[in-house]
Amino acid sequence: KADPAASKEKEEDEDEDEEEGKDYDDDDDPGRNGTSKGAAYYDEKYGRDRFRRLMDFATRTYTFLLAYDGAAYSKLGLGPLWHEIVARISTGSAIQVNRTDDDSSKEEEEEDDVPKPKLALFSGHDSTLMPFLATLGDDVFDQGIWSPYASMILIEIHEIIERRTTAEDNDGIDSGDDDAAFNATVFKSDRAFRLLYDGRILTSKIRGCHPALDLCDLQILLDLVGPFATLHRDCDSSNDDDDGESFVDRWNESVRKFGTLLSTPAGVLLFFCALALGACAGAFGSYAYLTRALGIRRMAGGFF
Repeated sequence: KADPAASKEKEEDEDEDEEEGKDYDDDDDPGRNGTSKGAAYYDEKYGRDRFRRLMDFATRTYTFLLAYDGAAYSKLGLGPLWHEIVARISTGSAIQVNRTDDDSSKEEEEEDDVPKPKLALFSGHDSTLMPFLATLGDDVFDQGIWSPYASMILIEIHEIIERRTTAEDNDGIDSGDDDAAFNATVFKSDRAFRLLYDGRILTSKIRGCHPALDLCDLQILLDLVGPFATLHRDCDSSNDDDDGESFVDRWNESVRKFGTLLSTPAGVLLFFCALALGACAGAFGSYAYLTRALGIRRMAGGFF
């Protein structure tokens, strides 16, 4: 025999289930049972290009570091690669690579022994190409674009053997009939370079290059990358004290003094005494916590 009270309770449960199964599409309520607001709501609130904005944020989070402080991070990381590239460029006798490190003479001797091939191929990843472009200046490196797959950077080296003399041929540069005047103003070293990135010519974006020419004097490029194109990276901190002593110098001096102290019998005895005191303090703290002595466990109960 059916119980009327049980039947009524069952009907109420079914009514509640039906109410919970309804979809809600109110603008003030995100919905129940997995339902959500429509795309129009989020387009109005966050814009239609949400994925693009997320990509831009992730890209600029990485590229900001590459370009920060004159691309200091990129120059530090790409110094050895630029050294390899510069060493394989046939510069001729009229070009000098300006360096700032103490081992410049040794590196120049090493570069003289490196063959100058017609084609030098270097491979890398997007994390190589982007800092490489960052070392060439803010106008060359676009912080909002991640390097596409299979991208390529070309640096062409040209020897100037014939010069044009008319303003029309020189893209507006009137050198008259004197080839030497054109050479003195544009190609002082008789060597030129052209920079291409995925087929786009970026030479004119390099600081010091003429904005109307696809070629630029090679000396400008070497002056730009020469100071950091080295195998010997300078990782020292630039935050020096008033006396000119950096943090690394102070740290090395402290390590040296500590080593000197340990070389004496008194220093060794002091070291082992400090080690024993530390061990005793740790043992006492562990014992006090495990045995609830001194109320330590009650005080630390919120953390353990």
